[in-house]
Amino acid sequence: GGKAVLTLTGDDYYKLFINGRFICEGPAPGYVHAYNVNTLDVTDYLTPGENLIAVQVYYQGLVNRTWYSGDLRMGFIAELEAEGKILCATGPDWKYRISRCYTSRRFFGYATQFIEDYDSRLEEHGWQCPGFDDGDWAAPAVLKTDYTFRPSPIEPTVTWDISPVETRTKPGALFYDFGTEVVGHIKITATGRRGDVVRILCGEELNEQGEVRFNTLCNCVYDDRWTLDEGDNHLLQFEYKGFRYVELRFPDSVKIQSFCVAARHYPFDE
Repeated sequence: GGKAVLTLTGDDYYKLFINGRFICEGPAPGYVHAYNVNTLDVTDYLTPGENLIAVQVYYQGLVNRTWYSGDLRMGFIAELEAEGKILCATGPDWKYRISRCYTSRRFFGYATQFIEDYDSRLEEHGWQCPGFDDGDWAAPAVLKTDYTFRPSPIEPTVTWDISPVETRTKPGALFYDFGTEVVGHIKITATGRRGDVVRILCGEELNEQGEVRFNTLCNCVYDDRWTLDEGDNHLLQFEYKGFRYVELRFPDSVKIQSFCVAARHYPFDE
């Protein structure tokens, strides 16, 4: 009963799920001497009985102006409180596993982002949901920290799904036009054979042949490869991109069931 408040942060970044539902992502990038912490009212996401808090934590490790990274620091910390009592907090009883799905070591855009090649054959399905068996996951290291935490002056980003304004079918491909620049994460559901590959090409303009110019003027080559498992597959890319056009290229055995973009921005008054 009462209001449930989750206080959390991650270095470089976290994505939060409660009972299989995506809640938010953060924090806003910050320095170790003033590291941002988010405080969330999660009352409406909890149910009587067993609940599962699942977090995807990302350490990029590159030296750039996107993240405060490359400092060999990584971690996650959280507390869930209700009616003045700590219901749970990060510690040795939590479990973790390093994802093997992200297979590319290539980066672009002045070392700001990794190419997001994703292999669904290596995915552990259902890790965000209650009932998932984490018996073979490891216990995390619990370390003292030199971070100085502060309440984030910025609320977490807001996200919503948007669909393209135009879709064209081409031989072995689908072309999408959003009509304007969008910023966000690509979401796709598809069926196919184990090992099928979908190329995801994004760009802000078209070339002279009317194809997506995925080798962009800002030195980003937006050419990601998604390797499918047998049957149903779901992709939600981790990093965000800025683009207007997307082209998916794939073999005949692949069927694209749905496609949209989870757009994102920090909240602001209209």
